Amino acid sequence: MYRINAAPAKICNDLARRYGDLATLWLGSCPVIMINTPQAAHCLLQRKAASTSSRPMHNNFRHKIMPFRVVLEPEGETFRKLRQIYNKFLGKQHLQIFQKNQEEESESAYETVEWTKFLPNFS
Repeated sequence: MYRINAAPAKICNDLARRYGDLATLWLGSCPVIMINTPQAAHCLLQRKAASTSSRPMHNNFRHKIMPFRVVLEPEGETFRKLRQIYNKFLGKQHLQIFQKNQEEESESAYETVEWTKFLPNFS
């Protein structure tokens, strides 16, 4: 058992010597994984990223509120298809197609801000 006020670097070195490259600490009921070497970090976070990290699990409520949001989509076929669609239409080749719409939206937002200056409650 380690004391909290002890030197953290000393504690980490002791745990690395005792348990190796990876160690799981339990802080209360919360597990904390210590990665003790750069090689272990590279292996865990780069080479095995698909198995060690994940997209949020599918939530029906969230899916009904915000369908087709790539950020909320769990990794899988739907996520890959949505990502391809977004990358295709938000890429450089489609910039000119959407530029007119972006300018109109910016002008509309600017006019709204200018208009609210004349309202007493919004100044």
